Amino acid sequence: MEKAVIKISEYIKKQTDIVPEIGIMTGKYFNHFVEMVENPVVIKYTDIPDFPTLRADKEGCFIFGKIKNRPIAIVHGRLHGYYGYKQGEILLPMMVLHYLGCRKIISNTSAGALSHRMKVGDVAVITDHINLSGTSPLIGSFSYSNKHRFSNVSDTYSKENIAFAKKIAKSMHFKLKKAVIMQFTGPTQETRAEVNLARMLHADVMGFNIITDTLCASYLGMNYLALVLVTNYNSADSVNTIRYDDIQYNLKCADKFYSEFLSKLVEKF
Repeated sequence: MEKAVIKISEYIKKQTDIVPEIGIMTGKYFNHFVEMVENPVVIKYTDIPDFPTLRADKEGCFIFGKIKNRPIAIVHGRLHGYYGYKQGEILLPMMVLHYLGCRKIISNTSAGALSHRMKVGDVAVITDHINLSGTSPLIGSFSYSNKHRFSNVSDTYSKENIAFAKKIAKSMHFKLKKAVIMQFTGPTQETRAEVNLARMLHADVMGFNIITDTLCASYLGMNYLALVLVTNYNSADSVNTIRYDDIQYNLKCADKFYSEFLSKLVEKF
């Protein structure tokens, strides 16, 4: 694992001299935020030696540059376990950023709301999680800089970072919600029984990926902030009515506003 991280990192160093202060983990959306990057250097996953790339994720890339004069790196496209990546491989992008000198991570995802106090279009800061995916990226036989894998995840969602995000939201005149997220493996939508279970366990939103980022950040000791954009509402009655096209449409509608919020976070984080 460590050899792969070093090889990938050294390849990236030959493509850019940016040393990222902040890493942004996101799926292949929020294109407005990507367009805000000054003098971007785009490095496709498929061009990086030894980087695991499945056909399903052929458009993923690293984007290096600056936003608000802060050197950043965007991981644009996650290595989802449901694509078939091994659990250890899912850590690679964040481990590479760590090797390159990055110590701060802002992770973003879209998710379905469970709580009645959440509505489509809301932005929330994640305060805790429930991992019902049945797996972890820390599973497997590997080592990285002699780090053990028994990190204290309860400290990863820091009160300081949550307060910071809420302060930035207030300056933009909107209320940032707080949310406990539950993660399933995906890619299938949850059943009625699973939705009811999640609500019984007091989860506010549910998704497929961001807890994986949390476990990676905890393992690496990163300063971490996790955000979620609500793109649909999950209830036992609405399970069969959730359409992927609607989720993509809601993401597109929120793109500019959410990207402006994210850029202000980057400026001050």
